[in-house]
Amino acid sequence: MPTGSPFAPLPSCSSPCCGRPPCFQIRVETGTGRCVPRAAEACGVHLSEAVADATRWAGERGAAHVVVYATARGRRLGARPDGPFDRLAVSVIPVAPRN
Repeated sequence: MPTGSPFAPLPSCSSPCCGRPPCFQIRVETGTGRCVPRAAEACGVHLSEAVADATRWAGERGAAHVVVYATARGRRLGARPDGPFDRLAVSVIPVAPRN
């Protein structure tokens, strides 16, 4: 049974002043697969900006790559953790550390 509130705000694109639902999740990950505390959700319109920001951020900190996932649109009710089929990796962008 869903435990989320139907009154909770719908997820939206991470770009300021954009109310579109996110279709993509952008994560910065290390070479070991450890997720770095840097992620964004973006609609299709703002995907390139979010990827460019994450890539720039990762390069400054020496992270290994930026992964772009396609996600299901809309709200997921409940406190269920992400499962293996909740998103699809669309792109893995290697990031070289900046000197």
